[in-house]
Amino acid sequence: MRGIVGELWWGGVPLGRAFWDHMLLRGTLINIVASIAALILLSADASNLVIAIFHFATVPWNFVLFVAVWRAAVRYEGPPQRANAARLAAAAWFVAALAV
Repeated sequence: MRGIVGELWWGGVPLGRAFWDHMLLRGTLINIVASIAALILLSADASNLVIAIFHFATVPWNFVLFVAVWRAAVRYEGPPQRANAARLAAAAWFVAALAV
């Protein structure tokens, strides 16, 4: 039996849930918390290495969420335009998460 990470990774979560719940809602919230932590560390004159670790700690999870949406889009049985739009939005979200 797989956990939620395995289900996300292999595309076992429905597209709507993977996109809206896991990526946009939870993923964005996690990114915001990590960025705030990095900013607090920056203002506290922490080392650049520690700041970078906090800031980039979410990258592996963001990649899992990107793959989850991509693979869920493959299994999506609705209009292909929605699956393609979800893929495009997931790619843009992933790039934005890396840039911010």
